[in-house]
Amino acid sequence: MRSPHPPILMYHGLTARTGLHPVSLAVERFRQQLALLRRLGYRSMSPVAIADTLRSGAPFPSRTIAFTFDDGYLDTLTVALPLLVEHGFTATCYLVAGSVGRTSDWTEPAPLMDWAGVRTWLAAGMEIGAHSLTHPDLTSLGGPRLDEEVTGARRRLEDRLGIPIASFAYPYNQHDERTDAAVAAAGYRAACAGVHRAGSPLALYRADGARRSWARFALQLTPAYPALRAVYRAVVPAAPRSRSAAVLGEI
Repeated sequence: MRSPHPPILMYHGLTARTGLHPVSLAVERFRQQLALLRRLGYRSMSPVAIADTLRSGAPFPSRTIAFTFDDGYLDTLTVALPLLVEHGFTATCYLVAGSVGRTSDWTEPAPLMDWAGVRTWLAAGMEIGAHSLTHPDLTSLGGPRLDEEVTGARRRLEDRLGIPIASFAYPYNQHDERTDAAVAAAGYRAACAGVHRAGSPLALYRADGARRSWARFALQLTPAYPALRAVYRAVVPAAPRSRSAAVLGEI
């Protein structure tokens, strides 16, 4: 079995060392990952472009990869952006639309970029997507609240930034048929999820970029990774989720 689309790497915070903040990655390890991918000839592609290519049935260019950052942490702007530009990659940042310029409250507190920072990110050639209004588990919400989290996030971002928002990322990577339908009804062209229940334009699988192991990182770049992970989880069930794992949504 092969994955239906190129790998999409998911990041959250960048810190002095891996694990300093839940699902964070050491800055130096991120720099090394970018340098390795550049040497291997990878080129970045946005989740929206991946979704559009999936729908068209056209083949993907070889050595294509997407970078995504969830939540809109300030270090995505101040640390990740210069490194992405240095290595010639683009990325999509998924913003919690109701928390821009504040401090995250769905995990250990961390500063989030403000609207001026978001515009700086865009001016550098990067993209923005929606990550809900308040970062709830969408699968736990009733219809009106679900619609507000999905549609309201897009409306808030478009009103403040004056650009179309075509991409969504499910908080905690949790989604089901109801959430997928809400994302489709809101008009998004692409949505990012975890590795489970993924493979369509509105459920693009992502792999965790915050890996200490180079072998695991390399495995996640292979077309067979989603299938291999499914087999592994069938044999070795996931352990009870820590707070860090809950932020990520899958291990």
